Amino acid sequence: MNIYAWIGLMGILLLSSVPLFKKSQRSKGNILRFAVTTVIVLGVIFFVEVMGVSFILAIIAGCILLILLDKKTYTKKRMMIYASLTLIIITVLYFLLKHNPEYTLNHLMKHPESSSLFVAMNDEEMITYQSDIPRPLASVVKIIVAIEYAYQIENGDLHKDATVPLETVNRYYIENTDGGAHQKWLEQMEEAGQIENDKVKLHDIAKGMIAFSSNANTDYLIDVLGVESINNRIDQLALKDHDDVYPLVGALLALNEYKKEKKDTDWQKELREMSDENYKKEALIQSEKMKHKKITVAGVDLSVKEQRVWSDRMPKASPATYGRLLHMISREGFPSEISHTLRDLMEWPMEMIPENKEHYRYIGAKGGSTAFIYNQAMYFEDLSGNQMEFVLFMDDLSLWESMMLQFHSNSFIVEMVNNKQFRKKIQSTLQAYAK
Repeated sequence: MNIYAWIGLMGILLLSSVPLFKKSQRSKGNILRFAVTTVIVLGVIFFVEVMGVSFILAIIAGCILLILLDKKTYTKKRMMIYASLTLIIITVLYFLLKHNPEYTLNHLMKHPESSSLFVAMNDEEMITYQSDIPRPLASVVKIIVAIEYAYQIENGDLHKDATVPLETVNRYYIENTDGGAHQKWLEQMEEAGQIENDKVKLHDIAKGMIAFSSNANTDYLIDVLGVESINNRIDQLALKDHDDVYPLVGALLALNEYKKEKKDTDWQKELREMSDENYKKEALIQSEKMKHKKITVAGVDLSVKEQRVWSDRMPKASPATYGRLLHMISREGFPSEISHTLRDLMEWPMEMIPENKEHYRYIGAKGGSTAFIYNQAMYFEDLSGNQMEFVLFMDDLSLWESMMLQFHSNSFIVEMVNNKQFRKKIQSTLQAYAK
């Protein structure tokens, strides 16, 4: 909020407190009115400063609450006025919250410094908007872990049907840090009867990493595969703009431990300026502690703003790099058995959403998000044989922007895949805007 917003909110509090200056006016009603106003003002500050909601929207919502909580509202005349205002507000909210495929386009144009789009159609790169700029991958990085997994399965180093004690995987789980992904995977495994004697198959762990985006499964696989093997695979695939991979949960825990140890210093600045190699080492140290149960963590004591360091320092790569990786996966660019394993992992939308079979031959997908990142990496083939690779990377989001993108982006993707005219419009608009 700017200085004028702060002055305005403080002015509201001051005006609402005026009746309390005189002892004779300190009635229960006036005291309650001031308390309600204070709570609403604090709510506006919270949603604007923490959630990133538009100040105007927060003020409108606050005013509505003040009206609804005021006893004087409920007279016949005021009821008619407020009913009219409510109708207008509902109409505005309908258009604001209606699924809008152009919301994502508008964000791309408004934030070229932090957003990118790569689209290839039938082997031809169609949209390459800021697509060569490496951006934080969030959980999209799990695709490269899946690739190394597929290679080690093919080479016989690992076996899909090998069983793993669930307790071994759960060592890497920290509650309330993955949006419930790990718990959803466990629930699905339980419902499907795929947990036997408290053990699960290795391939189901890999599926949980991609389909459910379990960070615990990811860190377990990074340990089993070997972080150096994964990073060597990046080099072998000539992914020149791809950062090294390291344990995701390990890095979050390193952040938490660093805060404890360096609480009297500017620990966030130190972590931001730490070399990539040292940061990776910190993540690996904490991951090893979890593996050997040398540390037990019920949760992390990190505010949303403090988690920004973890989000910003996630491995980076460009959308173009991942677009070409998706092309290799979907077009048999890897050896046959490796492609088969990868597609079995990536094409979970066909299995988990049966309706997709009515419109597509296949869909492969991996999303990734934090409080500040919203990414989607997908490939498609429709029933007419048209093939597409789609990669959308967005960073530096407010919580409000993140929520709105998640709300609107599916309609954007559907239109991009199925509507030729919409694709051409996005292509021409972004090409013109980029010049």
